[in-house]
Amino acid sequence: GAPPSPPMTIRVPDGAGDRAVGVGSPRVEEPPSLRSMYSDVSTLTSLSDGGAMPHDAASDDAQSLVISLSQQMTSMRESFAEQMGALTDQLKAMRDENARLRHELEAVRAQHLVAVTPETSSRR
Repeated sequence: GAPPSPPMTIRVPDGAGDRAVGVGSPRVEEPPSLRSMYSDVSTLTSLSDGGAMPHDAASDDAQSLVISLSQQMTSMRESFAEQMGALTDQLKAMRDENARLRHELEAVRAQHLVAVTPETSSRR
């Protein structure tokens, strides 16, 4: 029979390098959803083995979609990191405030215990 086709390579433009995705391996049974996804990707993305479909608007659209999704992911990751940093600062400030209030409460309790002398507590 014919030799199995080499794995398809999807180019990811965020510097992650080429990720090889095995397609058409006779031994692996993939779910139909994955199989149809692979076939969609393979028609939209140029294949590394030279079996590329003619360059047209569809592959341009797919490429720009991948690039814009990658940029969106990067900006989302950055804003998430900023938000986490801000939340961490808020949490630290709340912890400090909590410690300060606890310290004040202990001081008030101590004063109260000094104020309540045995005579006043036992007086009827």
